[in-house]
Amino acid sequence: MVDKTSSQQVFTRRKSCVACVKAKRRCDLKKSCCTRCSTRGLICNYPRSNLGELEIFDPQSSNLSFDYSFPSYTSIPASTPTPLYLQFDDIVQPALIPTRNVYLSKDRLDSCVQHFKDYLAKFVQSGRTPFINSQLYNDTLPPCLEDVYCVCAAYLAKTATNENLIFQIMSSKLSVLVSKYHYCSFEDELASVQALIIYQIIRLFDGDIRQRGVAEAQFQVLDMWAMHLRQRSEFELHPSIQSSPYRKWLFVESVRRTVLMAVFLKAIYYAVKDGFCSQVPDMAGLPLAVQGELWEIKSEGEWMQATRGSQPDLLTYHEFVEVWDGGPLGKDVEGFQKLLLLACIGEEGLQTRFLESLTSDVGWTS
Repeated sequence: MVDKTSSQQVFTRRKSCVACVKAKRRCDLKKSCCTRCSTRGLICNYPRSNLGELEIFDPQSSNLSFDYSFPSYTSIPASTPTPLYLQFDDIVQPALIPTRNVYLSKDRLDSCVQHFKDYLAKFVQSGRTPFINSQLYNDTLPPCLEDVYCVCAAYLAKTATNENLIFQIMSSKLSVLVSKYHYCSFEDELASVQALIIYQIIRLFDGDIRQRGVAEAQFQVLDMWAMHLRQRSEFELHPSIQSSPYRKWLFVESVRRTVLMAVFLKAIYYAVKDGFCSQVPDMAGLPLAVQGELWEIKSEGEWMQATRGSQPDLLTYHEFVEVWDGGPLGKDVEGFQKLLLLACIGEEGLQTRFLESLTSDVGWTS
């Protein structure tokens, strides 16, 4: 068990939101959205410095403590314009999802953890994961993803002789990632959150107690970054993405998958550590595309043919599991969807449905 008083600490100072500063009005600095912006339907953005200028302490040099609690993702108030990745109406409200601890079997948790670990090799081998799509970056990864790619490659070759060096390099690259976050575009912010998720997977499941303690503290950073990412609007997209229906969908789906992975990773980790999952309400209302096979498409022409130019259907995680459990959702169920179903239904349930799919024309992709 990691002592929270010795874990890595992250501190931020919040300044008045942009809207209140412009109006020269007092800001009550409420998380997610201040009262003034909430009542007026304004976009509430706090200065990015409070996210980018994070001071990271070494867990061995600090004995300070802080509150690990964080507001639920589903409690974010509506703003105008609608955040990009929430471009559909049927969002599950937190009040409709029972707040309770969910106990997952060891087999389900072990399978989920193994999926996380497999993402490291998959990323090195193909430059892709179920939440990172190299097609979005025209097969040229942003610098922060290049850094984590190199760290992954080194980590997969880790030995008792070089592990300290690898962890030192990883800490150095992570410091660069955090220091540059303040200057991120929307596209670079997505890549930054994706990179941080990979760093978290390495540290959480390496088996080194100190690395695990550092990663636990960095969930505060991941929570904050993922929350900010999901509040961005389509008006902040680069014109080259805006002008292509395929690239816009791929970007938005990458945001959806990245946000969901950030929450899911934390939920599974603490379920392994504590024996139960307490973040069901956080995950239940997050959206994902029904047609998971579209993620594997490698050209705009192929995507247009598969979708006939229309935006694919979305379901919340809660709806996805319920509908899938009641019958086939569509033509294919791909790797990311299988991971999400695995936590709820288990390997046995997936195998049963796979056998059913052989006679119902439901396919599976890796």
